[in-house]
Amino acid sequence: MASRNELPAKWRMNPYWRNRIQRFPLKLFTREEVHEYLQGSGLAADVQVDIAQNSEGHPLLLALTVDLLRSQEDGAMENDEIPTILSAELLREVASSVHYDALTVLSLLPAADQTMINHFLELPITSTEYHLLSGLSFVRPTPQGLTLHHVVSRLLRDDYARRAPDKFKDLRQKVFQRLAELFHTVDQRLQRRIASHVLELYREFLPSAHAYVNFSSRYKPNEDSRFQPEDLPYLHRFLAASINQSDWQSEFAKSEDYHELLEDIAVHSPEGICVVRDEVGKPLAFCAGIWLHAMTLSLLERYAPGMLGIVGEDLEELRLLPPDTPDTLCVLLAAVDVGHSLYRSEELGALLMQQWLIHMTSGLRGIIVTADVHLNSLLPILGFKQRDSIPIEFGPFDETIVTKWELDFRQTTFDEWVKLVIQQTSPVTEELEAQQSNEAVVDIDGSEAKQILQHLFNIRELEQLSVTKRLNWAGTVIQRKVQELLAAEQPRSPLTPLEQQILRAVYIQKDRNKNQLAEMFHMSRTTFYCHSQTALQHFAYVLTRS
Repeated sequence: MASRNELPAKWRMNPYWRNRIQRFPLKLFTREEVHEYLQGSGLAADVQVDIAQNSEGHPLLLALTVDLLRSQEDGAMENDEIPTILSAELLREVASSVHYDALTVLSLLPAADQTMINHFLELPITSTEYHLLSGLSFVRPTPQGLTLHHVVSRLLRDDYARRAPDKFKDLRQKVFQRLAELFHTVDQRLQRRIASHVLELYREFLPSAHAYVNFSSRYKPNEDSRFQPEDLPYLHRFLAASINQSDWQSEFAKSEDYHELLEDIAVHSPEGICVVRDEVGKPLAFCAGIWLHAMTLSLLERYAPGMLGIVGEDLEELRLLPPDTPDTLCVLLAAVDVGHSLYRSEELGALLMQQWLIHMTSGLRGIIVTADVHLNSLLPILGFKQRDSIPIEFGPFDETIVTKWELDFRQTTFDEWVKLVIQQTSPVTEELEAQQSNEAVVDIDGSEAKQILQHLFNIRELEQLSVTKRLNWAGTVIQRKVQELLAAEQPRSPLTPLEQQILRAVYIQKDRNKNQLAEMFHMSRTTFYCHSQTALQHFAYVLTRS
């Protein structure tokens, strides 16, 4: 049997049982242990993958989920339903509404003492009530205060967001602001913990229209992201698979040089490699870049000379910068273990992005240059600032415009970054709601909707469109609205699910030509064109009423 609390004393004192009792802590299952448990469940393979990703290694949650699914005829369950099966059992332990409110606040913080909890409560808790909180089985005391079990935190957040969405968003914004204030008063270890927690709160409510922003995994990988020489065989294997699939690496370096480039980075700039590991330390994904200083610029000159122009006005200063004071990382390579049996590729990509962002918050600047349409839509959402758009001169994308993105934490910019997070995830302000309620809806046609979709990933060009000015919306607002509409599980009428899929394929994924698109949707080119035009008209209607 498993129990949150120890067996009562009468068991331990019983002369028959006391010598038969073995006690050991039941820790979170590793991903491998989860799959081992699921293999005997009789559930479909895709259902097992969903359970592994969403049960987060929690033994009780895993067991209850499997039991419930096996009892159903179709053996199917929506991903967001999986944590809720624990709700009744967990919330029975909360004896009062005061406890529940305090736990809800605690679910939004990495850790909090009594003073911090009371900062967000209308009715402060007493020392006695705080002590009672610390005695709950899913609450753990730490030097920074109380912290909740991560499954319970998500459960309470989801419940609060459903019951009182406006109050929840308001509380979440206040928490963001408080964490930003605390960031500059704590050591680097706690800074990374705060950054990780901000990303966790952010990703749970981030709308997505493609896999790069599928921040759905709550799995916590091995925290050691430092590169070790024994990692190289794994990284080369990930890189080779990426090259075979023609995935993005670096538009400024030749694919035949990727492996040699990785070797040189490992020798001359090993601190520029960030590795995501599983629980036992085995690499799952990586990104590799060059810390820019006098000794490493030769690597850019050799492998990616086009990048020197991207570095721009800082180039001469970097030529004089000693190796012990670099603060700018230029990312050139990234890949995940696409063949891993326990993790989806997009899950690993999200974990890699999360770990890299946390690393940057310690006071560094990161530079990413890409022509990848998905990255160009994701990076501004994550706080990157667009610097330049430049036509490249060689490589497989001869006529493609590449964009330079920066995320700069060298100054006190964590506050600004958190404010951007708040802006991206906050509801429409009361003033804007009042303004919109007094204004007539601005109608746009299908051709104008097409212009928006075509320029969706370039904020500057998007804001220059006449239709954008007529709507009087900021480019980031339009981008967010479009992504929400195209990512919605049930599109708004009159936009149909088929039309939503067509728009995603044509304007978001952009990985097929017109003939391939028509074939993918089992239509002639003429029929596909007609569906596309209707989809644009319907999308124009729902966009202006979103």
